[in-house]
Amino acid sequence: MGQDRGADQAVPTVVAFWLSTEGVEVGKDLDLLALQGTASTYVKVQDARIPAQQVLSTDFYDFLGRCLPTFGILQSAFCMGLATASFRMARANLPGLNEVFFDEFSGLQDQLEEARSTLRDYARCVGTPEAPERRDVLRLRLRVSQLAVALAALEGKTSGGKGYVVTSDANRRLRESLFLPVQSPQRRSSNGRSPREAELIPGPRLSDAQRRVLSGSRRAPGPAGSAQR
Repeated sequence: MGQDRGADQAVPTVVAFWLSTEGVEVGKDLDLLALQGTASTYVKVQDARIPAQQVLSTDFYDFLGRCLPTFGILQSAFCMGLATASFRMARANLPGLNEVFFDEFSGLQDQLEEARSTLRDYARCVGTPEAPERRDVLRLRLRVSQLAVALAALEGKTSGGKGYVVTSDANRRLRESLFLPVQSPQRRSSNGRSPREAELIPGPRLSDAQRRVLSGSRRAPGPAGSAQR
């Protein structure tokens, strides 16, 4: 929200308000993939009066800068929980025919242990004078989310046919993991990654076709006036 100082002088402001406040409209629960338990929705605020005591900060960017490390640690912890659960199930599934996945499992195990140690260290000192740099927290958050996606996929591969049962834990974790790459406060760039993510994790740029898929258009541009889906 912004303090009303005219269209050219609006100041981004952080406030707290009751959902019952006049001028606040709560949308219907969103029909989400694997995230229905979050009761996620949206809020519209129009001409709502917010008392001064409910203004948390009039310096939005400073407030966000102070909160981001904690938010990043909390998001990393969620990713770590998902990654660890998938790791344990993949480990239990390895004996027998699934031993062909041992090298992949071993590599992810090493990465998981390193990321867990880093997360533990960051969690101990966040909010203190020894707090980790925001850049380092973001790097950790991206790394753990990638691990969660990889381990959920590995759990699915080692679960066999039961991993395709929608009500199975392996299937649920796989669907949950697909949300992690987009759970980021940064705006996505044209190559499908946030500017900060592209800086921290170099990689090849996406093709035009891949960018169209990410933007929701799966077909190549057609002639003027043609229908696009």
